[in-house]
Amino acid sequence: MTLTQRALNRATLGRQLLLRREPLDVADAVRRVVALQAQQPGRRGPSPAGLSGPL
Repeated sequence: MTLTQRALNRATLGRQLLLRREPLDVADAVRRVVALQAQQPGRRGPSPAGLSGPL
């Protein structure tokens, strides 16, 4: 299956919680976005384990 550029962009926006409102509290949204950033190869910054404490 091949994705069009538009479908790929929409999927990416959805994963980043930027496409529509999601019924998540702030802590869950932050965890989800941090987990996505951790998946990006070559990304430098805080580790997800270091961000697991209280907000």
